[in-house]
Amino acid sequence: MADEPQHRPVRESLVRRIPLTALAEFWAGLGAPDLVAVPDAGLMANIARAGLPILLGRTLIRAEKISGRWQVSKDDLQAAARDLTALASIDAAGAGPRQMVTIRTTDELWAGKLARMLRDNHPNPESGREPVVWTGPWWKKHWYWDCQWGCLDFAKIAEPAAGAVNGDAWVIPQLYAEFAADAAAQVERFSADRRRCSRCGETAARRRGWADVDTSGGWESLCANCLASHDSQLRDYQGQLRDIPYARARYRRENPPTWYRCVLCGLPAVVWDHCHEHGYIRGPLCRTCNTNDNWLFRAPYRNAEHPIDHVEQCKGCAGAGPGIGVVAVALQYWIGTLAAAPEEHEHPEGVRLSAFPGRLAIQSAVKDHSFAVEPIAWKCKDCEEHWERSIDPDQMLTVSSQVLVYLRTGDLSRLVVA
Repeated sequence: MADEPQHRPVRESLVRRIPLTALAEFWAGLGAPDLVAVPDAGLMANIARAGLPILLGRTLIRAEKISGRWQVSKDDLQAAARDLTALASIDAAGAGPRQMVTIRTTDELWAGKLARMLRDNHPNPESGREPVVWTGPWWKKHWYWDCQWGCLDFAKIAEPAAGAVNGDAWVIPQLYAEFAADAAAQVERFSADRRRCSRCGETAARRRGWADVDTSGGWESLCANCLASHDSQLRDYQGQLRDIPYARARYRRENPPTWYRCVLCGLPAVVWDHCHEHGYIRGPLCRTCNTNDNWLFRAPYRNAEHPIDHVEQCKGCAGAGPGIGVVAVALQYWIGTLAAAPEEHEHPEGVRLSAFPGRLAIQSAVKDHSFAVEPIAWKCKDCEEHWERSIDPDQMLTVSSQVLVYLRTGDLSRLVVA
């Protein structure tokens, strides 16, 4: 077709891959030495979603969301296991006393950064300095203090330097100093690649106005000018695949979603969104709108004036009542407003949700009008105290009707959480 957008392949999709949920089992099967703490699937998914590099040892682990599930490369994991095995064997075979390196908080580049991390996260007990309290997202704390160093716990390797004041100087073995330098170089190369436009080659100190775009040829990092040029090639979706079952792949191949703008936010689309209940295509969505279950609530603040319009692109959902899956998503969002951690607890940072009703459970409850949904539960990992909060069936029924009104009007104020 003459007006088909032309995309240059930049990064190929993962070929040999496993889902993040199987990462721990696959890693254990590789027989790598116990040098790193492999992050759990939820942590790694958050890091990948934020576009931050994931390191295991000195190996950059590629992660990509494919068919709604985060995947990682088997090749990367195997390379990381081989590298860590070699590191452990060299360290074990070292003859005589270890060569040590002193790093200080005033050093430049990786040495100063690592020393400051050790000082702030694991201070010298004799100094009387308290650890810095982290106030950001829990997963980002892990990235800043663990993952960018290959998930290796340097606090077990480093020792306070003699005469150091307030943990401002640390001593680590030469072998692990080289490891830290390699890991920091990997992160820097990753960051530099993201600050280089895939099309024009322009580099920038900051990516303001830039975007990562999924195209038929791979991922591209585009500057503001190239992004505008890319957007100019895209079409507005006019229902070209309405009433087409998602299972008919031929139609999707003939009209790839990368030719269109996202029907919710206007960014370049990536996938054909479809109804999981009835199987019909609803329209093209970008990566964020397709993977974030809260897109329904973000829509009124973006381009979609009436969110129900997108839902009803599926003829099976058109005019449907509270049994449709999208209402269950809205109800889960409402229940999430109740899921704040208990107040005035002695260990607020240790409180975690231990039970929360899933979308399918909520959907079944709404369909059957039973509203028998498991309660919200929390547990403190520090003191083992736990709490529960039941969900009022009458209130849930009321909110269900409010959700339908919201879907019809696009007015978020119609959804009132008592």
